[in-house]
Amino acid sequence: MAEVTLSPFRVDEGYAISKTDRRMRVVKAENETERVAETARLRGMLHAINSTSLSVKEGQGLKS
Repeated sequence: MAEVTLSPFRVDEGYAISKTDRRMRVVKAENETERVAETARLRGMLHAINSTSLSVKEGQGLKS
């Protein structure tokens, strides 16, 4: 079966993308973008935590 490329979706020849299907794909892409952004934000926070120098001595608790 031949394939046709319709930007930005690739579909089988003769298959029409409905508005609902197109919207679902857009929502999925938006959700993925948000997930990637949240992951980057959390990695930044983790890096900041790991970069913070803390020394712990027995009986003295935490010092910054």
